[in-house]
Amino acid sequence: MTKKISIIIPFLNEEESIPNLIDSLDLFFHKNSLFNCEVIFVDDGSIDNSYTIFKQYFQNRCFQGKVVKLSKNFGSHAAVRAGLSYATGDYAMFLPADLQDPLDLVIQLSKKADEGYDIVYASRNNNVSGFFEKTFTRFYAKLMREYVNRKYPVYGFDVVLFNRKVIDNLNKNVESNSSIMLQILTLGFRQ
Repeated sequence: MTKKISIIIPFLNEEESIPNLIDSLDLFFHKNSLFNCEVIFVDDGSIDNSYTIFKQYFQNRCFQGKVVKLSKNFGSHAAVRAGLSYATGDYAMFLPADLQDPLDLVIQLSKKADEGYDIVYASRNNNVSGFFEKTFTRFYAKLMREYVNRKYPVYGFDVVLFNRKVIDNLNKNVESNSSIMLQILTLGFRQ
């Protein structure tokens, strides 16, 4: 039986990039039609027409979609948490609205999760940013490995997939002013 994945995409003022985002998702799910996913778009307080365009534009697509609108901009971590409360999948993950990470990660991470992992994340092999950003990223990762989680990736991570046990735990233990990524890493589940 195919497991369902809830993909949460928080967005803020993305009206110009909506057509590319929706078309890319539609093409991905058309090519991977046996893949069972729902996409939860969370409007994190946009002041443009993003919400209206999203509601209209994703009709009649190859994927199930929901749009959640927050009353104001709370930040991406709060938007992801809001999306998790609507997630009905066996797994959940979140992706940026600009699709800077390839959609194929959905397949790759879900295959790894099928090996029995509760949490699977994609870490970067390198960081192509400038000197200062690269130095800060490495310093931050070093601090995270030393004080939070010894397995924290050297170049960090942005994409993570986790199962229903983790989703339920996150929904029961909302930490409104903390990093959801760090909370996921420190829950104690197999990763």
